[in-house]
Amino acid sequence: MYERRTFPILPPDPVAAILARSEQLSWTRRELEPLIGSRARVSEVLARKRALTLPMIRRIHTAMGIPAEILIADPSKRLKKATPPKVAPARRRPAERRSA
Repeated sequence: MYERRTFPILPPDPVAAILARSEQLSWTRRELEPLIGSRARVSEVLARKRALTLPMIRRIHTAMGIPAEILIADPSKRLKKATPPKVAPARRRPAERRSA
């Protein structure tokens, strides 16, 4: 239970899922063109400059077997990793004066 709360395993963002599955299938960007669109469109999506559209999500889900829930997820609203609690800095003793 502690590990689940402190170190949650988040699902990958849509682009990371597409890249990982493409690598598993040994696909290049050229194989993604029928699913996403032109070569430029594939480049924009993989560079996270353009969002996936619903028709793209349907084609990618069908062809690559990536769950639609992952492809629909908004990567900008992902949960942030749990951060450890802040610890107060140790107090320093006042510097001792040297006698000259």
